Amino acid sequence: MNGAPRNSLPNMVNTGKDVVFALRMLARNPGFTIVAVATLALGIGATTAIFSVVDGVLLKPLPFRDPESLVMVWQKSATVPQLGISELDLEDYRARTRVFDKLGGFTAPGSFHSILTGVGAPVEIAPSFITQNYFSVLGIAPVIGRDFLPEEGRRGHDGVAILGYTLWQTRFGGSREVLDREITLNQQKLQVIGVMGPDVFPPDADVFVPFTRVNPEKPLPRNYHDLRVAGRLRPGQSVAQAQNEMEALSADLARSYTATNSGIGANIVPLRAEITGKVREPILILMWAAGLVLLIACANVANLLLVRADVRQKEIAIRLAVGAGRGRIVAQFAAECLILSAAGALLGMPLAMGSMPLIRGLGAGRIARLQHVEIDTRVLLFTAAIAVISGLVFGLIPALRYSSANLNRMLRAGGRTSKSDSGRLRSILVAGEVALALVVVVGANLLVRSLNRILDVQPGFRADHLLVAQIALPPDHSFSSTNQNEREVRNFYRRLLPKIAAIPGVTNVSATSVLPLATAAPQTRFAVQGAPLPEPGRYPVAALSAVDPEFFKTMEIPILRGRTFNPEEMGNFDDEKCIVNATLARTFLAGRDPLGRTILTNVAVNPPESCSIVGVVGDTRLASLDAPPQPVLYFAAYVGRETLIVRTRNDPMAAAPAIQREVALAGPEQPLGNIRTMDQVVSQSTSRQSFSAVLLVIFSTVGLLLAAVGMYGIVSYSVAQRTQEIGVRMALGAEPASIFRMVVWQGLVVTGIGLIAGVMIAAAASRLMASFLYGIGAADSFSYAAGCILLVVVSAVACLIPAYRATRIEPIEALRYE
Repeated sequence: MNGAPRNSLPNMVNTGKDVVFALRMLARNPGFTIVAVATLALGIGATTAIFSVVDGVLLKPLPFRDPESLVMVWQKSATVPQLGISELDLEDYRARTRVFDKLGGFTAPGSFHSILTGVGAPVEIAPSFITQNYFSVLGIAPVIGRDFLPEEGRRGHDGVAILGYTLWQTRFGGSREVLDREITLNQQKLQVIGVMGPDVFPPDADVFVPFTRVNPEKPLPRNYHDLRVAGRLRPGQSVAQAQNEMEALSADLARSYTATNSGIGANIVPLRAEITGKVREPILILMWAAGLVLLIACANVANLLLVRADVRQKEIAIRLAVGAGRGRIVAQFAAECLILSAAGALLGMPLAMGSMPLIRGLGAGRIARLQHVEIDTRVLLFTAAIAVISGLVFGLIPALRYSSANLNRMLRAGGRTSKSDSGRLRSILVAGEVALALVVVVGANLLVRSLNRILDVQPGFRADHLLVAQIALPPDHSFSSTNQNEREVRNFYRRLLPKIAAIPGVTNVSATSVLPLATAAPQTRFAVQGAPLPEPGRYPVAALSAVDPEFFKTMEIPILRGRTFNPEEMGNFDDEKCIVNATLARTFLAGRDPLGRTILTNVAVNPPESCSIVGVVGDTRLASLDAPPQPVLYFAAYVGRETLIVRTRNDPMAAAPAIQREVALAGPEQPLGNIRTMDQVVSQSTSRQSFSAVLLVIFSTVGLLLAAVGMYGIVSYSVAQRTQEIGVRMALGAEPASIFRMVVWQGLVVTGIGLIAGVMIAAAASRLMASFLYGIGAADSFSYAAGCILLVVVSAVACLIPAYRATRIEPIEALRYE
């Protein structure tokens, strides 16, 4: 027989004895055990919470078949880096591609407004019009019912719909009886043939409807970039190969269709990057921050273990003297450390679970796939792994030190240690804690200062005392419908808005198709009549916004030149007027009087449309506060889907019930939704930055607390070790103030060493955050100085109690101290 079976039983017995002895030792020192476990719980809990975000958002496979072969196909131009694709271009791509197995298109949810009626109160929902093969491109199927048939992608056979999961749950109670039921969408009867599950792309679509041509004989022009396209690569094909092929196909289309496709290229983006690209790096930065907090916790516990090991020197020496090997001593320390880390992990798990509502709330609506974040088996395995690793990290330092120490010296020490024995190592660990804490604090300072700079940006309007709400008329009352319907839309708003303006407390009311910081604005390629025309594909782009004459007054957007619209100009397309913002006037009309100039829009269409400038207004931030103002063209019109803007004297939400009543009286079938204040809109627009900043502030606070505990521990232990020295000093006439300064200075020296190392580490790490900062650089001196000052103050405070105790030492008692 070999040796393994003979040794296995003694090894198991020894392991059991080590565990029992470790439990007994920890129970005898409850203060040490509680502090160590609580410290580890903070570090492990923070790391587990952020790993659950990393896992749910970035690591879990997308819920589609072979997700790594899925990509998004975009077009691009010199002025617009990301364009949708026209129906005709998609047909050409499909016919000519050799890299893609399938290509399917969809419209952005909500880009065509729709009203669902007949199922409770009328409500505006966000449909997505998809090509018949779209779900087969993703490799998913309805959870109940069926997918669209090929013939249902043709006009006349498209009276079917597939419900989104959320709408199915909220409006139909999750009932399977919804299949074959008729719903009324935009006054059109549709038969429900299926329900998609919660994991679908795009995730915010309420209902899916087949994409068909409005006129089967006449598709929309190639410059109508309304489709977003997903593609599945053939086996063995790469993203780079797809990029090369689509660039070549785009160049062919540009040669064939010069007016619409010149300068139009392609951009291939993996679907995972499309979904998580904007949040990937911020989340990874948070993961690194959580890891630093865990390292600080490990250094803290290692310091505590070194102190305990100093006290246990005689015990360790006796065990070595009676024949215990170095491995047995290491095993004993390892058992204690693993028990501590296991207890820390068990206590850290509730902390991580309790933080989930905070994390979801901070990132709601802005962090993709945040709904997938949960404490599942994968996260539990990760927690177990970091518990073992952290236990070994902080446990091996004292174990290796004392299992190989000089036996005679340890016996002579008799449990006493000098500063040179382990004080230097403890000082190094505390300096490391200070350095790591500074890295996290500087990162938090940078993000908070960047967020403050964003919030200091003037949006171009006055957000306080504004109530906003979505209102949608039936789609036959649309911007591009018949003159009769346009008159009905104008009449509806001309009746409604004065009644809202008459509500007590309301000072102004208006309507717009594009609400700044909330609504994605449609865009058009434009040119200034009489100016040299740019090359095709290089036309500048402006956002389009339909507003009424009271819009600028209600939003308090300044009129810089000219005037606002007259009521008679609303919907007058025969002699169309427009107002431009300051960016458009400054960039494209510099040195010329903009008033009376003609702007050509939809320049790829022959002939283009035109409007005459009657005014110039101040810039507003449309997309986000940290994005520079873009050119904007304002038109005088009401569209079917508007945002009501109501300015009030007092709390704007107090006027909401009265506004709802007036809308219900004006049209029982008109839903009014998404009622909120403009302050909430502005706040929501910065939620992604707030998510990172708030969590990093929490981590930096934990790091500061742990560093303070470490500093307190090392200074307290140093005072205890130097009791005789302090007693001699006081007996020889040293003043308590000098003793106080000496003790505090000892801690500040360690802090200073840590700060020097921390500044160097932070300088390298903060460069990774440069792309997320606004208005400040990664080397912002204030952030570094504030972090250093904060750590000096925290360290000084941590030294106060030990320093005060040192001044209270009685010289006679100190000289007897051993």
